[in-house]
Amino acid sequence: MPADAPPPRPGRPVDPARRRAVLEAAGELLSEQPYDEVTIDRIAARAGVGKQLIYRVWGSKAEVVAQAVLQGTFSLGVLPVPETGDLRADLESWLTARAEAILGPGGRSVARALAAASAGGPDRRELFDEVLTHPAGAVVVARLERAVAAGEPVPPAPPEVVADLLTGYLSLATLGAAPLDPERLRAVVDAVLPAAR
Repeated sequence: MPADAPPPRPGRPVDPARRRAVLEAAGELLSEQPYDEVTIDRIAARAGVGKQLIYRVWGSKAEVVAQAVLQGTFSLGVLPVPETGDLRADLESWLTARAEAILGPGGRSVARALAAASAGGPDRRELFDEVLTHPAGAVVVARLERAVAAGEPVPPAPPEVVADLLTGYLSLATLGAAPLDPERLRAVVDAVLPAAR
C-alpha cells in the first residue's frame, strides 16, 4: 500500500450489490435535486442501507458523489464541441455550454465535491482528472485535430495545450476562482486562439 493511501476501513467486506445500491441512490438523488440537498441520510434511505455503511465505506458525501460519477450512476455529461467550420465560434459555443452546465442545478457543487475528494492524494487527483478534466479535454483535442485535417486556421500550440488551457479555466471557474460570464469566456477563447483569428 502506498504511504499516502488512506488506511483500510475496519469491518467486514461490503456486499457489491449494497455498494452499487448506494451509488445508484446517490446518482438518482443528484439527478432530482441540488447537491446541497442530497444528504447521507437520504442516500442511505434510498439505497435501503444504514448510513453507518456509507460512512464506513466512503467516509463523506463528496466521496460517494465522486464514486457515483466515476461508476457512471451520475453523469456530468461530456459535451461535444460543435463543428460549424468556424473553430473560434465552435470553441466559444462549447465553453459557454460547459459554463451553463457548471452553473446549472448542482453542477458547481458536484464538481466541487469531486475536487474535494481529489485532495486526498495523487490517486484521488487522478479520479478528478478522469471524471472531469480528461473527458472535456479529449473533445477539444478531437475538434482541433479535425480542424487541422480540414485546413481551418488553428493555433500554433499543440491541441493538448489548448485543451489544458480551456479545461484549466473551467476548473478555476468551477471552484469560484474565475468568472463564467460571456465576455470572459470570449476573452479566454481569444487568448488561446490568437493565430486563428
